[in-house]
Amino acid sequence: FIGNPYLQDTELTNYDLRYEFFFAPQQHFTAGLFYKDLDKPVESIVIEQGATIQQSYLNAPAARLYGAEAEIRKTFIDPLSGLWWIGGKDIFFQANYTWSDSEVRVRSGDVVFPISGAGSPAPASNFIGDGTRLQGQSEHVANLQIGWEDFEADSQGTFIATYVSERSSARGRPGEPDYTQEPGVMLDFVYRKKFERWGRPFSFSFKAQNILDEDYFEYQRFGGGEVIINQYDLGRAYSVGLSTSF
Repeated sequence: FIGNPYLQDTELTNYDLRYEFFFAPQQHFTAGLFYKDLDKPVESIVIEQGATIQQSYLNAPAARLYGAEAEIRKTFIDPLSGLWWIGGKDIFFQANYTWSDSEVRVRSGDVVFPISGAGSPAPASNFIGDGTRLQGQSEHVANLQIGWEDFEADSQGTFIATYVSERSSARGRPGEPDYTQEPGVMLDFVYRKKFERWGRPFSFSFKAQNILDEDYFEYQRFGGGEVIINQYDLGRAYSVGLSTSF
C-alpha cells in the first residue's frame, strides 16, 4: 500500500428526505431517501511499479450515490415475566436496512493523477470504467440488535448482527476486473452491568466479537471463475472491562 500526494479533497452535495415517527419513549420508526453527488471521490486502485504490484489511491472524476433506508426500534415490557432468569427484563428489538446504488462518471477528456504518473495527468478511463459502481459501496447493508434491559439490576445484554453485501475493495489493474470483498455476516455480543461496591460506582463490560468466525475474503472474477487475492482468518475477540469513577 502506498499513498498519493496528488489527492484532492472530495466535495459532496447531499439531499435527504426523512420521515420519523416516535410512537413510544425510546421507540421509533424512520424511513428516508438520500442522494449524494460527489466531486473527485477518492478510490483505491491497483497499479504496477516494475515487477511490484501496489495498492494506492486517486480521485475519480465524479460519482453519484443514492438509495433508501429504514429503521425500527421496539421495546417489549417484561414479556416473559416469571420465566427463569429472563423474567423481569424488557426485551428490545432494533433493525435497520439500507439499499443503495452508485455510478462513477468518466467523460471523454477526464484525467486523474495516479502516484505512478509522478504528478502528470493520465486518462481517467485507463483506471475507471464509466458507469461502474463506486468503490467500497455495497448494495445491501442490514443491522439487527436483539437484547434485554434490566433496570432493577442495572444491566443490559445485546446481540448485534451486521450483514454487508459484496463490494469493490479496489480497482483492478487496467483491463482487469475490480477486487471484490464479501464481508458476510458479523455477530457480536455486548454485556454491561453497573453496581456499587465499597461505596463506589463500578461498571462491568464483556464483549465477544465475530462469534460466527467469519473470514476476510477478497477475490477477482475472471470469466466464470475466481482468483483469490487475499484470504485470512479474522478470528474471534473477547474483552472484559471494569471501571470506576473518582
